[in-house]
Amino acid sequence: MNRLLQNPVIAIVLLAVVVIVGLSFAHGAPNAQAQSPGGSAPAEATPLAVATPTCVSSPSLITVGPEPEGITLADNNDLYVANAPSNSVSVIDCATNMVIATPAVGTRPVQIAQDPASRLLYVTNLGSSFLSVIDPTTNATSTPITVGSGTAGIAIETATAGPSTIWVSHPGPSSK
Repeated sequence: MNRLLQNPVIAIVLLAVVVIVGLSFAHGAPNAQAQSPGGSAPAEATPLAVATPTCVSSPSLITVGPEPEGITLADNNDLYVANAPSNSVSVIDCATNMVIATPAVGTRPVQIAQDPASRLLYVTNLGSSFLSVIDPTTNATSTPITVGSGTAGIAIETATAGPSTIWVSHPGPSSK
């Protein structure tokens, strides 16, 4: 099995199958987006596999930036993919499976999360000291939030009153 995962084409299909098994079919027809492994395409572009239960054996591919990292589906039904080495995020319209915007963000974006209260998307940047902020209505970035040395993981706690809390992880050594 480990040898199979080293083959980028097989890894895409296996990943799509794993995602489909864990899907919730709450909103109409199920649709799974699976991230392809880095290095499976030329450095300037990487395919993102889009699989549904009827096409698991041959998922359609959408070209995004190199080495796609984090991926999130926003409440506007657009898919946001962090393109690590190109310091950008690909925005995919799920209705057409087309990239509709590619906003620039910090150095080496890793994860993306949406705040349900403000609807803003926050991007962690492993090589920057800030979170990038994307407005999903325009797909433009706004003033970044300084958080210290590079960030990787992100979670957002929505408050019942007042602002949400954004939790980020810093994988590097602590700077006390």
